[in-house]
Amino acid sequence: MSSSDKKMRQFSFIVILGFLQERHCIQLLRTTFDSTPANVTVIAGKNAILPCTVQNKGDYQVIWMNTNKVLISTEDRRVIDDVRMSIERPFVKDWNLYIRNVELKDRGTYTCQVNTNPIQIKRIYLNILVPATIIEKTSSPNIIVVDEGETVQMMCNATGFPEPSVTWFRRTKQQAKEYIGTKGEMLIIHNISRHCVGVYECVVDNGLADPVSKDIIVDVEFAPEVELRTSRIGQYRGLETILECIVSASPQAISLWMKGDNQVFNHSTNWKYRTDIYKENEHTLALYLRILNLEEDDYGLYTCMSSNRLGHDSKDVLLYEYLDPTTRGPFRTKVTEINEKITSGIHGVYNKIKLKDKEFEYQTTYKSYNVRQGHNKKPYAVYNTGYAGTGDLYNNGVSLCREEIFVAQLLVYFVTGFIQLSLGR
Repeated sequence: MSSSDKKMRQFSFIVILGFLQERHCIQLLRTTFDSTPANVTVIAGKNAILPCTVQNKGDYQVIWMNTNKVLISTEDRRVIDDVRMSIERPFVKDWNLYIRNVELKDRGTYTCQVNTNPIQIKRIYLNILVPATIIEKTSSPNIIVVDEGETVQMMCNATGFPEPSVTWFRRTKQQAKEYIGTKGEMLIIHNISRHCVGVYECVVDNGLADPVSKDIIVDVEFAPEVELRTSRIGQYRGLETILECIVSASPQAISLWMKGDNQVFNHSTNWKYRTDIYKENEHTLALYLRILNLEEDDYGLYTCMSSNRLGHDSKDVLLYEYLDPTTRGPFRTKVTEINEKITSGIHGVYNKIKLKDKEFEYQTTYKSYNVRQGHNKKPYAVYNTGYAGTGDLYNNGVSLCREEIFVAQLLVYFVTGFIQLSLGR
């Protein structure tokens, strides 16, 4: 072997020895790994960073595994088929797991491992918070229609983490919001009535964001109910009158007026009747029948009828000819002047009385006055237009107030006594 070959071998040996010594020195530096457990809390939809720090890693490898012990990455290369995950290294010592747009299913314990001997492991618990939401598909529809007396179930299916609370309220037509006092996803109303109609609101909250709510309109249907202001009404002939009934129903009923077996129609060819409908509230209508120029045939029994798919109801109104108690006519007016006093003898007294701007005569006698049993016959006097009530006194068809009779009788007695005294002399 030549001297040059020997020198070349010596140089190679020195280089290899130096390399081995350098590698041994590097390996002698201690690998530092932060294995302290950690908790990371993130709201769903945000990004999460799971920390892992390794100093003097050397030839060791860093791997990440998910909650199901599935390999996520080796070194900085992603293995799992989830593009949301990657290894982020803002510094040489950092081997952080970065998860974008976290979901509730991402919750759990992740591990960062270094394959030293023994293996060093750092556990990071990822806690996902989910704001409260309402699942429409499994909740009640926005409108519920039921028959009166049924049982109603309202569902407000809520989700979130931590578990949200569900509170129920009811809003009336006056928009007043009242607390029902029931908590939970389901609200049950047994034997529901029309008074339970309204908007029911469920409010869902778990403190992470603004509460969310859902409105459920409850409409209760029931058979018609007919009510009357009065069951009897009187009116004079030639005048008009109005019959009224109140109909409560849901859904709105078909309502009409009947006289006997005939329906009372309101159209252009029938001038006698006019019908009007006014809405008093959501389920109540006022039905009016106006009858013009009353005649004898118009008096009788009228029926207010109403019906819907749940049933029907009716009430009768009696329209009768009104004849008020005996009109005492001008005798009830204060007498302002008596122009002529007694002008005849014992058997009769004529009085002429001026009442305001009218002047007329009436005759009185001291004979017994007939007591007219009222409501049997109309008086004949022109000023008496109604029936006489029982106990009114009549003479020759003229009704006299007791006050005027008493005055007339006093005058008769006075004249009679005066004449008898004169004859006695």
